[in-house]
Amino acid sequence: LFSLPDFRIRERIMHILLALRKIAFKKILLQTRHPDELIFEHGLSGNLVSFYREEEKMRERFGYPPFMTLIKITRADKKEVVEQEMSELENFFKPHTFHTYPAFTEKVKNAYVMHGLIRLEPSNWPDKELSEKIRMLPPNYRVEVDAQSLL
Repeated sequence: LFSLPDFRIRERIMHILLALRKIAFKKILLQTRHPDELIFEHGLSGNLVSFYREEEKMRERFGYPPFMTLIKITRADKKEVVEQEMSELENFFKPHTFHTYPAFTEKVKNAYVMHGLIRLEPSNWPDKELSEKIRMLPPNYRVEVDAQSLL
């Protein structure tokens, strides 16, 4: 699970650890390539406060929620069409920085999927100008404000 590039993956791992801890009678045996991760110590001991503090520091350092508002815009179609349109959105959303990247699963039902991401300080959202630009997008774009995943 650590290999999944998602800012909420540690929450999911903690949820699994707590569920295992709840159903285990005596011991839990974990196999991992990351035995030094503190999440195992926190999860197996039930120390959620330390986990929360560690997670909060990491999210602040990397600019993830709640320290940033993430707006993810997704488009799926033929690869050439998607790449061209997402490239145009980079200029459309200026002065905001619009980062584009292929979806974790690039093809869904023979359509190429690509995401674009805008990061804003929470105090800067809602932004009237940006909101108007988002509303101007055609319905074949999916927009997620406060995106729960970047995949």
